[in-house]
Order: sequence, then C-alpha cells, then structure tokens
Amino acid sequence: KKEVTGAVAVVSSQTIDDLKPTRIEQALQGQVAGVNITQSSGSPGAASNIRIRGVSTNGDSRPLILLDGRVIEDLSVVNPSDIESINILKDASAGIYGVRAANGVILVTTKTGRKNSDFKSILNMQIGFQQTTREIPMLNGTEYAL
Repeated sequence: KKEVTGAVAVVSSQTIDDLKPTRIEQALQGQVAGVNITQSSGSPGAASNIRIRGVSTNGDSRPLILLDGRVIEDLSVVNPSDIESINILKDASAGIYGVRAANGVILVTTKTGRKNSDFKSILNMQIGFQQTTREIPMLNGTEYAL
C-alpha cells in the first residue's frame, strides 16, 4: 500500500455498518466516485455489474477482485458485516496487479481473528410479523348470484 500513487478510494467498515447493505455492491453504490454499479437483471440474488474504468475494449470489463489477497469472481460470496475495509484502485495504481487489473482492482480486507484476544460472538437476527388490519367480507355463491 505504501507504493501506491494515484486514484485510490477507501470504504471503511464504519461506512458499511451505517448503510447496512445486504450485498457488498450496495455498500459501494454511490459511495465511490468513478465506480458504476448496475443490476444485471431484476431477479433476486442476481449479480451486479461493476465498472470502474468504463467499458473495456477487450470484451471483459469486470475489475479484479481480491479478498484478503486471493482472487474471487463475485462479491456476493462475502458477508458485508465481515468486511474491515474496501480499497478501490482506479488508474495506474492498479498496474502492480498486471494485465488482469486493466479494469481496476477491488481490494477487500476482512475482519480476522487476532492472537491473545478475547472471544467475541456476534449474532445478527431479524424477525417480522404479518397480520391484516381489516378483513374484507367476502360473498358466498348465493349472495354473489343475487
């Protein structure tokens, strides 16, 4: 990180916690200048299209995504609450990752366990109730015929 010069954007865990996204792409949407995130379809769970440097001429415009130094294809495999920070390299600073980084790089750092630290467990839970407030009286066959 100390060798990097150029356009670098950082999204911290505090920003992600404030947004409470269900997917990481939602946390990046509108937070980083020059990053365009669109839904590929309207179906639930569909992958998002991430464009950092516009549309590429070689046909593949996806950025290189590194999760703790390992290449992943899609950000949907990571829980947003596990993320410590997201760094986005947008221009020549991505060159240290080679040709695959021609469309930019997304560096995701997760919260990991530390030696000699206290045990900590986090439980995220949601519950909901649905109940009609007013039932509309329905007609039976005889009443409908009249």
